[in-house]
Order: sequence, then structure tokens, then C-alpha cells
Amino acid sequence: MTGTPRPVVFLPVTGGQASRLVAEGLLGGPLPGYSATADLCATFDLAPGGEDAEFAAFQVASVAALLAGSSRLVLVARPRTALLNQAGEQGNGGVEIGALELHEVEAFFTDTEPSVCRSASRGAAGHTIDEAWELPEVQAVLAEPPLSGHDVSELAAHLELQEG
Repeated sequence: MTGTPRPVVFLPVTGGQASRLVAEGLLGGPLPGYSATADLCATFDLAPGGEDAEFAAFQVASVAALLAGSSRLVLVARPRTALLNQAGEQGNGGVEIGALELHEVEAFFTDTEPSVCRSASRGAAGHTIDEAWELPEVQAVLAEPPLSGHDVSELAAHLELQEG
């Protein structure tokens, strides 16, 4: 018997959070994430359940990652814990999960050139996602080639390279 597939959640994290997840196998929450919710689909005028809706959630998560640090690191997960609405971010597909286990993560996305995001991150500091989305420096980052995708099995090696 197959159950309902768990929704994909895009979680913007810092390098420190990702390192804890790799080292301990668990990242405690609550953790903010973004998913292709009905509210996100309404905000972006997208059909529910499609790849465009997931891409919109991913883009929102990448902007949230800019607000959290100087580079973008976004985990792609199918968490077992219930998704709760993230206060103030429902229109952006904002959800919150109680915790994340490493085995729930399928992939991660990161900037190929983190230096490109530093000025956008500085300019976006202190803004909401909606405000940051409109900033020219953030739009320039979003217009760049997409983030580089990796299988979760590469996360530890990626983090080691970033620390070195």
C-alpha cells in the first residue's frame, strides 16, 4: 500500500546548520521552508501540483537564503513531520517543520560563485522576502544561471570545500 507522497520542501540553511545536519543526522527546529502550497500558487498565479509551482517555491527559498547569509544553500527535502504555516509567509509558500533528519534530504542547491551573492545579501539584509524580491541586486542574482544542484551524498564534501 502506498501512501500520499510527502510534499517537497525547500529549506534555506546556513553552512553551520548544514554541517550540524551532516554531523548529527538531525537538525532541530522549528525550521522555515517553502513549498508549492495553494497560497503560493495563488500568489504566483500558477496551477497547483506543477513544476512551475515547485520552481517558484525554490526561488522564494533562494531569496530567503540570501536574507540568512552571504550565499545561498537550499536543501530539498521530503520531511516526515507535519508542515505548519510559517507566520507571515503563507503567500510565499512558507511552511515550518519541527525537525529535519538527514535521510529526508534528497538534494541541495548552492551558488557556483558565492561572491556574486554577497552584495545582494548585504542589500537585502533587514528586508522581508517580498521586499527583497523587488530589489535590483536580488533580481540580478535571480537572473543569473540557476543554483548548482547536487545529490545529498555530496553535502559533506561540499561543506568541507567551503570551510577550506
